[in-house]
Amino acid sequence: VRTLFDGSGGGGGGGGGKGGGDPMAALAGMRDQIVKPPGHQDEAVLFQGAGHSLKAESSGAEAPAVADPTAAKEKWAGVDESKPKCRLRIRLHDRKTVEQEFNHHSTLDDVRAFLDANHPAPRGYHLFNSADYPPKKMEGGTLESLKLTSGRDAIEQRLA
Repeated sequence: VRTLFDGSGGGGGGGGGKGGGDPMAALAGMRDQIVKPPGHQDEAVLFQGAGHSLKAESSGAEAPAVADPTAAKEKWAGVDESKPKCRLRIRLHDRKTVEQEFNHHSTLDDVRAFLDANHPAPRGYHLFNSADYPPKKMEGGTLESLKLTSGRDAIEQRLA
C-alpha cells in the first residue's frame, strides 16, 4: 500500500504515466488478489481445547475435585419409616426436578447428603427456599424449623 501513495508504484510512477499514481485505480487492479496476514497458515487447524481462559491461572495447584459419590452415599442414611415424613421437591442446578421423602427432623445436611449421593454437582452449591420471593438462601436447621414439611414445598439448588 505504501507504493500506492508515495508515487513509486501503482501504474507508472509519480506523475506522468498511465493512472497517474491514483491509489484507487491501483487498488481496483488488486481486487482479485488474495492477501494473507503475516504468519497465516494455509491449513485449517481444529480447536484443540487449549487457549485463553477467563479463569485465573493456578500456581501449580490442582482444581478441587468433586466430592466422592460413594462417600456421600455412606453419609445419606435414608428415611426412618417410623417417624413423620414429608415430600420435598428439589430443583437441581441443571433445572431438573426431583422429589424425595425426608423425615421432619431431617436437616439441610441430610438434604445435601442425598443430593451429593444421587445428584452430584460439579462444584459447591447453595440451597434456596423457592416459596420465598425472592428466594432466600437457607443456612441450616431441620426441615420442620424451616417450615418445609407441608408436602408441597420446594427448594432450589444453585451453584456457588
